Amino acid sequence: MKRISLAVIGLRFGARHVQNIVSKGFDAELAAISDINPDYAALGKEHGVPFYTDYKEMLRTTKIDAVIIAVPPHVHAEVGMACMEYGVHVLMEKPIASTLEDADKLIESAARCGVHLEIGHMYRFDKGIEMTKLKLENGEIGQMIGFHIFSTYLKGPGYFKQEWRTKRNTGGGPLLTNGIHDIDRLRYVCGDVETVSALMSNKERGFEVEDTVSISVKCKNGVVGTIFLSDCSHRALPYTDFYFGTKSSVMINSSSYYIDDPLHEIEQVSWDYGVNRRIERHEMKREDNHMKELRHFCQVIQGQASPRTTGEDGKKTLQALLAIQEAMLTERVVTI
Repeated sequence: MKRISLAVIGLRFGARHVQNIVSKGFDAELAAISDINPDYAALGKEHGVPFYTDYKEMLRTTKIDAVIIAVPPHVHAEVGMACMEYGVHVLMEKPIASTLEDADKLIESAARCGVHLEIGHMYRFDKGIEMTKLKLENGEIGQMIGFHIFSTYLKGPGYFKQEWRTKRNTGGGPLLTNGIHDIDRLRYVCGDVETVSALMSNKERGFEVEDTVSISVKCKNGVVGTIFLSDCSHRALPYTDFYFGTKSSVMINSSSYYIDDPLHEIEQVSWDYGVNRRIERHEMKREDNHMKELRHFCQVIQGQASPRTTGEDGKKTLQALLAIQEAMLTERVVTI
């Protein structure tokens, strides 16, 4: 089978994708890289591929099958649509875009050009999330009733030297940058979002964007839950998700997966039922979700797999996020 020629646009974060491609972990090869910063020319030289400061020149002069786009969200549509016009499949770093209008443009362009559009919601490839989906599907967890997700990060001053990260209209703030992962996980496991409310604070840095946000969510299927997100706090644990079902509940972090014994039929449940139940802990070998995502993208292009993170999925996750953003700014309950 023909090896896929891959390019990367946007190298501040796209450099990790470059490393994954050249690792030879799947049937693809690095064809070219592009970034507006000429300092990244050294990366092209290191890997023996052409470097471009103008991605449009790269598209005109280099044969590319697919591209990974890792530029700021407010230019996702512009860059993605330009690639699609050349018949290039697109793996777009999350979020799909910064507006629903731009998301629609990308989805429509992909359909018109006959190319695949996948969105980089890489936690769908997390082993713990995959295990939870499997246990839901085989009935071990029962009906999902609720969730709690907390994600804390500590970002230093250097992170904010790029001004777009301090502005809401350019896609800055932890909600769009990091919380998009949390929202996509809850959608993937629990279902589409119906109603949200949120409270935010920006007291630590005083930027226009939030630094901490607390979110309440109700899904269309009745599942309810909360998310706590901050990029100005040390983390006590890695990202941690709790999913609560009628038969069993799970806790996931980046290294372990916990599930209690499934609830068997009983006549009466006391207040302390479950306190002494056996909790199964599964150590998980840490895997590179970006690598798994990229391998899957290549398999989709080759017709060996069905897309796991479509443009439509990316739009629904963005829609939920924008509703949370509205609720956060207005302190009102927002229904999608």
